[in-house]
Amino acid sequence: MVKTQMVPKFLTSSQFFQGLGLSQILPGPCLNLAAFVGVSNKGILGAVVSTLAIFTPAYMFMLVGMSFWARLRQLYWFRAALGGVNAVGVGFIAATCIFLWESSVVKAADGIVCTVALGLSTYYHCSPLFVIIAAILVGAFFEKMQLAQVAYN
Repeated sequence: MVKTQMVPKFLTSSQFFQGLGLSQILPGPCLNLAAFVGVSNKGILGAVVSTLAIFTPAYMFMLVGMSFWARLRQLYWFRAALGGVNAVGVGFIAATCIFLWESSVVKAADGIVCTVALGLSTYYHCSPLFVIIAAILVGAFFEKMQLAQVAYN
């Protein structure tokens, strides 16, 4: 969907990855990316409209759904369904990671930085701030040593 809808119509591929990177360091990355797309296209008004458009459905659902939530959580089948929804969410995140890898890792240094960040966060359970700083330092090292230009094939 990103390649067919968002990138050709609203952003360049480079702008998309810049906005995605920027939005990942803030809470609510998808919501921040919507504001980035809005401001990139229509300035402040675009950011306000896109932010309202992405927040409003969730708030409306919350206002309507909260009255039913306490009763639903007590039902066995509903709790089981929520477990399935969580599993689907993990699958979506994994698919997105693979898509982003294929779309954004174009040089060997990119792959190494991603692998180091993944290892630090999953295997060593480092804090996100430490992982971000380490990725910046590793990327800067590769750039300084002229190793960042080697194509990833």
